[in-house]
Amino acid sequence: MCECRTPDVPSFSALRKKQAQLTAEVNIKTTRHVSAFGNEFYMNHPAELLALDWANPLVREFIQVYPEITDNISEFMQADKWTKEVSLNDLSPMWADWKNAGHKHFYVKELAQLKNGNFVILIRWIIFKKEEYAEVYNVVHYPASATFVIHTGEIVRVKATDLKYNFIDLCETGHVFKFPASSPDWGRPVFSIQIIPWSDNVSGNVAQEYFVRFCSTSPYTSSGKQFEALAEDLQPNKYHEAYDCKLEQEIIFRIFAHVLPADNPQQAESASNAGVHSNYWCRYDSAGGMSTERETDDGYRALFKPGISRTPAQTIRTIKRQIWAACSGVQESVDNLPTATGVKDKTALLWIEKVIIKARETQKERFSTDLRLKDKKLTGEARRKVKTRIKDLIQWELYNWVISNLATVMRSLDPHQDSPCEILHSILLGDDKYIWHETNTKWDKAKGEIFAIQLQSSSTNGLNMASNALIRKHFKVVQQLGIFHLHDDLCSSNLFDLWRASGELGALLWFPEIRNLEQYLADLQICIDNVLDIWALIDPARIVTKFKLHIFECWNKIFRLCSILSNHQAPSHDISVTLAGMERFKHQVSGGWWKPPGSPEYVQAGTKITSFLDQNKELQRRLGWMDKSKPKPGKFLGTSVTFSNTDSLESRQKAISASWREIIGPHWSAGIDAHGAGKVWTTCKYVISQAGDVCTKLSWVFFKSTDTDIISAGRITNILIPLVSSTQHGDAVDILFHFNAQHDCKNLKCRAVDGAENIVQERGPTGRTQAAVQHVDTNIYFINMHALHNAHLLRETLPRNLTAPIPYFTDRDAKHREFAALLRVSGPAKRATALKKAKETREKKQRAKEGGGLAPISEVDEDPDETED
Repeated sequence: MCECRTPDVPSFSALRKKQAQLTAEVNIKTTRHVSAFGNEFYMNHPAELLALDWANPLVREFIQVYPEITDNISEFMQADKWTKEVSLNDLSPMWADWKNAGHKHFYVKELAQLKNGNFVILIRWIIFKKEEYAEVYNVVHYPASATFVIHTGEIVRVKATDLKYNFIDLCETGHVFKFPASSPDWGRPVFSIQIIPWSDNVSGNVAQEYFVRFCSTSPYTSSGKQFEALAEDLQPNKYHEAYDCKLEQEIIFRIFAHVLPADNPQQAESASNAGVHSNYWCRYDSAGGMSTERETDDGYRALFKPGISRTPAQTIRTIKRQIWAACSGVQESVDNLPTATGVKDKTALLWIEKVIIKARETQKERFSTDLRLKDKKLTGEARRKVKTRIKDLIQWELYNWVISNLATVMRSLDPHQDSPCEILHSILLGDDKYIWHETNTKWDKAKGEIFAIQLQSSSTNGLNMASNALIRKHFKVVQQLGIFHLHDDLCSSNLFDLWRASGELGALLWFPEIRNLEQYLADLQICIDNVLDIWALIDPARIVTKFKLHIFECWNKIFRLCSILSNHQAPSHDISVTLAGMERFKHQVSGGWWKPPGSPEYVQAGTKITSFLDQNKELQRRLGWMDKSKPKPGKFLGTSVTFSNTDSLESRQKAISASWREIIGPHWSAGIDAHGAGKVWTTCKYVISQAGDVCTKLSWVFFKSTDTDIISAGRITNILIPLVSSTQHGDAVDILFHFNAQHDCKNLKCRAVDGAENIVQERGPTGRTQAAVQHVDTNIYFINMHALHNAHLLRETLPRNLTAPIPYFTDRDAKHREFAALLRVSGPAKRATALKKAKETREKKQRAKEGGGLAPISEVDEDPDETED
C-alpha cells in the first residue's frame, strides 16, 4: 500500500497493536492448559466463541434453544436424542413472550396460569408446528384448602403464548404456596444449547474437514486431553454471559455436548475402548471375544447384530478395576484386563504406570520398616498374612489417591452411544473400500481399462458432481455408478450382488430428510443385513477381521495457513492466537456486537464496515459465509419481461429466438401447439424444481401434470420462455425434482471405440483423442436407485413394491451357522500358518543378527484394508 502511495497507511507494528486491542475487546482469550502428561497447549474456549454467535445478527437466528417436534427429521434437534433422551434438567429452563412481555419469565417445574384460567405445571419448552409450545401437567386448584393437585399424569401441549401468569405473578395475586420457586431468579434470560464438538488426532492436519469454530490443536497433546480442557465449559452448573442481539439484552447460557463425531480410532479413545486390535473391539457393545469364541455358532451370529450395550457406569467400573489391580504392583494382572474387557483409557494408563511403580516401592519400604516383619519368630503362614495385609492397605491407599485425581464424567453424554458412526470412515473408507479392493485386485490391465472407460461414460446429470471427476479413488462415485458397469466378467455374481446391496445401503444412509422413521429404520436394517450376509457368503472371516462391518464441512484452509506461517516454536499458541484474531475480524465485519472494556454499552461496527462484507463475495467466500437465500421453485432464471436476471438466459451467441413450432423442432405436434403458438420464444439455461434442483437441458425429472395430478418421469428437451409479456406459461412449478438415469449399456451392447472423443486439457478439447463408449441410440434408461441426490424423494415417488429392500437370505441364522462351521475349519489353519510364518521370520532375523548381516525382507500380501481409519 505504501508503494502505491496510499495515504495514512499505519506501520506494521501499529496494525498488529490495533488488531490485538480489538481481539481483547471482543473478549477472545487464548488460554494455556497443561495435560495430565505434562504437555502444554493453548485453547480458545467454546464459551467465548459461542458468545459471539449470540451477539451476531447473521448467526443468532440459527441458534436453536428448544428441541423441535416434527414429522420429518432433517436436523439433530428433531431426533430422539434431543426430543426424548436429554434430561429435562439439561434443556433450556425458561421462556418469555419477548415481543409483548419480555420481562415475564416462565420457568419449568413451576406453577403457571393460562389465559383461560387453568393452572399448569411447566415441564419443558419445545418447537411444534414451527411455534413455541410448553409441555405441561394440568393442575386443579382447590381454593378452600389452598391446594393445587395434578389432575392426571398425562403431559399435554399448550401454546407458549397462551400463558398469562408465572409463579411470581401468582404469589403477588394472593396465592400461598408451601414450596418455593424451583428456579432461582436469574434476572435475565437463561438458555441451554447443544454443541457437537469434533476432535481428531490428524496427521499433519491435512484432512478435508470443515468446522464452524476452532478451539485447539497441539503436536504434543492428544485430542482427548484437549477435550478435557474444552469440557471445563460444558458443566451443567456453569453459566456463561453473552449479549443476545435478537433480544437486545444480556443473557446467560449453558453448553452441553450433544454427540461426539469423529473417526473410529478417536471415538474408541473417547469411549475408553481398546480399539480395532483388541478382542472386544466395539465401542458400542460387548461384541467380540477370542478368535475361537467368534468362530462358534453363537459368537459368529452375535457379530451380525447389536450386542449388550456398553454404558459409562460399566466402563468406569472396569477402569477402576484396572487401577485397583495396578495398586497391587502386579503388571500381569493389569495387562489381562484390557484384553478381557476391551476397555483402555489413556488417562488411566498414565496413572496405572505411575501407581505400579509406586506400589512396588511402597511395598518394599513397608516390608523393611514394619516392626512385625522384623520379628524373627514370625514365620510361615503368619508372616505371609502380615505381608498380604500390608499389600492390601497399600492397595487401598493408592487406589483412593488415584480415584481422587481422575476427572469427572460429563452429564448427558454417553461416549458409547453418543459417538455416531461416521459415513466417511465406516462406509466410504470401510465397506466401499473393501468391495473395491475385492473387485479390482482380480482384474488385469485390460479389465481395468474397460471399467475406467465405461465409468467415464456415465451420465453425471442428477448426481451433483463436478465434471471430469470420475476416474479417481472416489468411493462415493463408484458406490453410485459401479453397478452399471460391472459386466463383461468384471466380477462374480456374488460380488455383483454385494455391489447392489452396498449401493442400496449407501443411498439410504445419505438421506437428507427422514419422513417415515419407522419405515426408514426397517429398510435400513434389511440393507445392513444384506451387506453383511453377502460379505459372509464371499468371505466368512471378513466380519471377524474387519471391525467396520460390525458397526456401521470452511476452517481447514485457514488452519493450514496458520500452521504454515507459524515458526513452530509454539504452534498451539500461534495457531490459537491467529484464529482468535480471525474470529474477531469475522465477528466485527459481519455486524456482531461487543462491549469494549469500561463501556456500559454494546457496540458494533459502522455500516461502511458491515456493508463491505455484504458487497464483497470474495471476502464472504474466504470467511466461509454463504448466501442462505434459495431460488424460488418453478422459476426460470430471467422470467421477467426485461430479463433483469440475465444469468438465466443463454448467452447472445447461444440463445435461440424463434416461433413455437420452429423452436420445438422435431418434438412439435398439433396437440401442444396451443401452448405457444403466436409468440416468439427464446432458450434459457435452467429452471428450478420444487426440490430446489437446478434442472438443465436433458435433465431427467419427475413432474406432476396440472390437469390430472399424475406424477411421471421425463427428460427436459428444452427450456423456453416467451419474449413478450406473458410469464405464466410452462407451469415450471410442476417439476418436482431432478434424478439420475443411466443408459442400458449392457443389454444394448454399447462398446468402447478408440478415438471417439477428444481429450480435454486447459479447459478445452485438444487434438488428442481417447477411447469412449458410444451409446446406442435408444430411449431405454435405468433410474439410478444408488444415486445419493434426492434418494428420499425418489423412494417416496415410486411405488413401494419397486423400492422396498428385500432380504437376501430368508433364514439368516441357518446361513450364519453354515458360515461359522466353515470358519472353524479355515480359522485354525490360517492361525497355524501365521504362527509358523512368524516363527520362521524370527529365526531368520536371529540368524542374520548372529551373522552380522541384515535380515532378509519377507514378502507379504499388500492389503490396503489392514489399516483401520
